[in-house]
Amino acid sequence: MLGASCSQISFNLGNAIGAFVGGIPITYGFGYEYTVVPGVIFSFIGYLLLICFYNRYKAA
Repeated sequence: MLGASCSQISFNLGNAIGAFVGGIPITYGFGYEYTVVPGVIFSFIGYLLLICFYNRYKAA
């Protein structure tokens, strides 16, 4: 039961962080087309983590 609730918490936290970071360019006066920039940064970080974990656990 606790594992399921932690999964839901992490999903909701990810949505909240994404909405907050996506709203930062709008707050600073950039247009709606600049909300994709934080998404690209998060995607690149996720890709780097994927490569890191792949290289770390490929021998296992």
